Amino acid sequence: TPAEIRIAYQAIPNGDLVVKGSKWLEDAFPGTTIKWTKFESGGDVNTAVIAGAVDIGLAGSSPVVRGLSEPNNIPYAIPWIFDVIGDAESLVATTASAVTDVAGLKGKKIGTPFASTSHYSLLAALSQAGLSEADVTIVDLEPPDILAAWTRGDIDAAYVWSPTLDELKKSGATVLATSAQLAQAGYPTYDLAVVTNAFREKYPAAVQEWLRQQNKAVELLKSDPAAAAAIIAPELGITAAE
Repeated sequence: TPAEIRIAYQAIPNGDLVVKGSKWLEDAFPGTTIKWTKFESGGDVNTAVIAGAVDIGLAGSSPVVRGLSEPNNIPYAIPWIFDVIGDAESLVATTASAVTDVAGLKGKKIGTPFASTSHYSLLAALSQAGLSEADVTIVDLEPPDILAAWTRGDIDAAYVWSPTLDELKKSGATVLATSAQLAQAGYPTYDLAVVTNAFREKYPAAVQEWLRQQNKAVELLKSDPAAAAAIIAPELGITAAE
């Protein structure tokens, strides 16, 4: 049993926040310190893994593929798929931009976290609309910075995930494309778990127990969504209804 398990999580409404909010891992490992650290994107999680600061984490499929590929070759594996990303990650335009479809983004400024699933989906959406990356200005912004830039009027559109996406929608944003639509068009994205090779090789039973708790969370999400929402909401700083 490890003395400490260092977990990288993100503010994404899925089973990982159920496990965190319910303290199931703390109960399953009474003699172990469970250290949860919040990250804004999968790229940051990759950096933390390389630095040796994380044992298990959540990252989107785009940064994970990048991490596993040369020349990065980050020494981790994928033990779990949290979800196929759907409408909770979308491309939206400000009301002031007057943009009503993806093609209308030509010449506009779009915020998204680089090397994220949102970035990948944005490029796919632009390509489907007959636009190239050179036809727009893409700005590398983490979710909190997207919200700030959106509020100031510094960007015309953003591709980002909930709960930041929900905050943008409250201002009257126009949804131009969703990751669910892009998945149907052949561009699926996922939220994945990563575990370092060093940790899984030394503590295979701990990884199995982590998986059991994640599966327990999925079962709760399916059987009692209201109960799951009540656990997730405080983690995101929103209401259970949201």
